[in-house]
Amino acid sequence: MVNLMLNYLKDKIYSKMPPLANCTKCGKCCVNVTLTMTEFIYMFSLLPKHYSKEELIEILNKPLEDSYFFPNHKNCRFLNNDGLCLAYEERGFSCRAGGNSCLDEVYQNNCFRKDLHREKSPFTPSEYWNMMIKLEKIDDILRKTKSTLYISRLSLESWLSLYLSADIKNRELSLIHNILSKHLHLSFLQGKYTDHVNFVKKVNKVIKGQKKLSQNSYSKALILFKEIIDEDFDGYFLDEAFYYSGICLQKMGKELEAMLAFNRVSKFHPYYESATIQLNSLLQSSQILSASAM
Repeated sequence: MVNLMLNYLKDKIYSKMPPLANCTKCGKCCVNVTLTMTEFIYMFSLLPKHYSKEELIEILNKPLEDSYFFPNHKNCRFLNNDGLCLAYEERGFSCRAGGNSCLDEVYQNNCFRKDLHREKSPFTPSEYWNMMIKLEKIDDILRKTKSTLYISRLSLESWLSLYLSADIKNRELSLIHNILSKHLHLSFLQGKYTDHVNFVKKVNKVIKGQKKLSQNSYSKALILFKEIIDEDFDGYFLDEAFYYSGICLQKMGKELEAMLAFNRVSKFHPYYESATIQLNSLLQSSQILSASAM
């Protein structure tokens, strides 16, 4: 099954995004790189064929550098000093799409080549996101279940952390860990790779916060979600923390803070629509109250 999915990934998704003829290889868009589970398997099943174990260990332990062009963003560790990708053939879909004109409407400062001839995009923004949804569905097929945790497009560091974790208690995390372990052979990283993420530990905090929320322990849940926000936890869990913080604050009668939290949810996250509904409801309520007070 996994080989079928990897071939589909390569032939039906990656091949749809042609290379950029006028790319200057500046490396400015190579920040906060994320991959789906299937893409991570694809990438790390091929990298050991191109690099020795020692070379991979060195690359993966290289400290992440702050992006000069995007504050609070990190450069990809596979970006070399010349702005070239050390994993170009194995790179994920978001990397292949970077700089493409269809993303100018999606990401601010998608590409700095504004003064150059831009290739006609093979996708519209909506078609691009449809491809991203297809990537998530491939993961669901491999997992044989739809995850209740939104573990989808994670950083390379988070996937490595999950792969190298031991004694995982959560069933969904254990399932993903088993899939990664079955199809990747990276045992040489054990004891050689420094895990700065502690992915499983942080996801357990997300789960604990959700449980407290379901028990109506809003103040305790809020503390956990604020800790997740302060840690700037990986990708979409940060959006979930904003969303759940908004729910807690709303239940606690702190409408203004709740609106600020709902407004922080990324428009690309599955909770965005719910967050927008909650935000508009609070805005409408505050306008009614203001009008009645006049």
